Amino acid sequence: MKHQLSVVSYQLSERSPSFSRHSCESRNPIITSYLPIVQLISSCKTAGFRIRRTLKVCFLLTAFLVICYLLPVTAVMASETADDTVNRIQKEFELISDISGSFTQKSYIKDLEQTMEFQGSFFLKKPEKMMWKYAEPRDEKVVIKDKETFIFKKSQNQVIRTKFSEESYSQVPIALLESFDNIKNDFDISMPEKNGLQLIPKQKIGHIKTVIMETSKRGFPIKMFTILDTYGNIIMIELKDIKTNPGLNNELFDFQIPEGAEVFDMSQ
Repeated sequence: MKHQLSVVSYQLSERSPSFSRHSCESRNPIITSYLPIVQLISSCKTAGFRIRRTLKVCFLLTAFLVICYLLPVTAVMASETADDTVNRIQKEFELISDISGSFTQKSYIKDLEQTMEFQGSFFLKKPEKMMWKYAEPRDEKVVIKDKETFIFKKSQNQVIRTKFSEESYSQVPIALLESFDNIKNDFDISMPEKNGLQLIPKQKIGHIKTVIMETSKRGFPIKMFTILDTYGNIIMIELKDIKTNPGLNNELFDFQIPEGAEVFDMSQ
């Protein structure tokens, strides 16, 4: 969660990311690194050491300093780019037919200046089958199958029936996982921090302003994602206990309207 907060803080500040975390020295670092060698040669002459031994020590020290100086450059060159990360995740998603897991959601509502936390479970099966279930006290369930969407509020015994579209991402963030295969078509993608993808919609998608994804090279490739909308609200969702290809039944996504429930049909 700490890593994600640093990414969100970057987004909220709306400043360009700084990829260099090292302050610049007033002296050239290579010249500075050679000063101990010069001092060693001088001391060797004073003590009367043989030139051959002095040259050997100088060579070893020089090699060590050069290697240490070049290591950070090598690490940067070997790091993943945004395209590399997206391509890797897409290849992993190609091997996944269904997913189940749990989640923790924190929602910051700007108008209320209030943060609410929820927990629950989710299920996803290709193509276009999703269920997003909140535990108590919220106790709601969202079921999507072939674009048809049902939102059931158990405490009020109410059902909202509607059609799913990209504008629904802010209400059903888990849908971003199902559509990851085509994510390059919908978003401009960059990597402001290591393991953090920033997605900005190419065209208007509901009220979404930015999506931040925290990625991982171990286990499930997406650990957390955050949605920032045009109203200043923030939704942070951490995924846990992920199981890939558990063999979910299609019947899991068949929603039955409870007896006596009040239905609001907004699908027309």
